Amino acid sequence: MYEKELQILSIGEALIDFIGDDISDSLSKTQTFSQHIGGSATNLALNCSKLGMKTQLIASVGDDEFGQYIIDAINLTDVNTSAIKQIKNKKTSKIYISRSVSTPDFKPEREADFHIDRSQISKSEIARAKIFHTTCFALSKNPSQSVILENAKIAFDLGLKLSLDVNFSQKIWHSRETAISVIKSYCQYNPLIKISSDDCKRLFGESVSKQEMFNFFHNLGVDFVCLTKGKNGVEVSQNGKEIIYFEAVKIDKIADSTGAGDAFWAGFLTAFVKNQNTESCINYALNVAAVKLINIGSLPNDILDIIPQRI
Repeated sequence: MYEKELQILSIGEALIDFIGDDISDSLSKTQTFSQHIGGSATNLALNCSKLGMKTQLIASVGDDEFGQYIIDAINLTDVNTSAIKQIKNKKTSKIYISRSVSTPDFKPEREADFHIDRSQISKSEIARAKIFHTTCFALSKNPSQSVILENAKIAFDLGLKLSLDVNFSQKIWHSRETAISVIKSYCQYNPLIKISSDDCKRLFGESVSKQEMFNFFHNLGVDFVCLTKGKNGVEVSQNGKEIIYFEAVKIDKIADSTGAGDAFWAGFLTAFVKNQNTESCINYALNVAAVKLINIGSLPNDILDIIPQRI
């Protein structure tokens, strides 16, 4: 039985990551892979749970061994899995990823992840939460796209704070123009925005400056935009205020960069739910991301004992 209060509602992709065993920037040079639960929305739900948040994941997987593996594994955590659906006659989505110290190469094989339907989420379920989170990946295909946008409005009307990871890739979307149009639809609800420098270049092009990117979101009515730049730190733009820069935590040796952005944003949302100020939220997020970077796969289960900052 799940408690009435729900802090993070994450809706989006659940899939299998096949991550390269050896460090390489290219899949063509990767010979062996290890299997991990993946998907940005799933990673965020699992990470927030490890950080002490009451979390629910809404997602779709295939009616196959991989789908059952995902459900069984998440059931071993404190994440509410009641809205994870197995889609008949569909295969669980997979992504092959190079293990890299920078931006990994990846190849998606999608089938079940975007088949989230209206039966998986209700207004009463949304009303229990404080944060409604999704990703650009999850918004890339219907029926998930329509379901998420419809429920984003419900969440906004109910007073939830919305969140969006703008993890754009042309390997996922048919066109930048379509992606921008859908992002604009979501941004009318003033979400907290996380976008990496790589995502920014892929979505807006090399010629668009960070200020132009910040202005794009602010002109849509978004108050808070967080630009993550890997080892070069983080910049935060709050509408009407000066941009704030935060240095990244120094790390001697990066074990695996896959999922670092999800770990960062989980840290941020956890601190945000606890009513921390912007500086505390970002610093906590950077510390969580640093722990992820020195670990292969997901955040360690004892993250709260490892992380140097308490909130």
